[in-house]
Amino acid sequence: MEITAAYWDDEFDLPLPSPRPRREHGMLRRRRLPERLYANSRYRNELPTLAEEFDAATAASFIKDFLSSDDSDEPAVGWEDLAFNATAARLPDDDGRHERSSIRIEVAGYHLHHPIERHAGSDWVYGPIGASILHAPFEFQVQRDQGEMVFDMAIYWSTWSPGGPGRADVEKGLAALAEDGWVQD
Repeated sequence: MEITAAYWDDEFDLPLPSPRPRREHGMLRRRRLPERLYANSRYRNELPTLAEEFDAATAASFIKDFLSSDDSDEPAVGWEDLAFNATAARLPDDDGRHERSSIRIEVAGYHLHHPIERHAGSDWVYGPIGASILHAPFEFQVQRDQGEMVFDMAIYWSTWSPGGPGRADVEKGLAALAEDGWVQD
């Protein structure tokens, strides 16, 4: 998870273009990553904060600590963007394209065998890994945009695209977001 922060005008819910906060970008990631997973910051010289596990409590604590200000921060520092570009996704149980240790995926016309990890009785895949698989199965971004929060989700793997065996899981997730008040464009 990467965060971008800015000094924030709460009255208009907008970032201020200057000055820049002392910590503008940050990253939280698991200490131990799956084999070959590429999970580095998009920003130069940004060292990640490492956690044993990545869960909601760890993410909330990281954001709170990252946005904590000292006496010199006036106005307050606020988050502008949260991005998740290295992710894991649970494979659907009825996906006949995967074997016990790998799934066959197509990238730029070539077929590759992507490793599978087993957690809590389910098969998981992750990304990006190296130059051959540039995107995670899903990538997410949450942005503040003049009084609204915008949640963008990109689905890069056909397993979860319309007609894919994992699409029903995507639809369930979208329905849960709608129940929480999110509106789909």
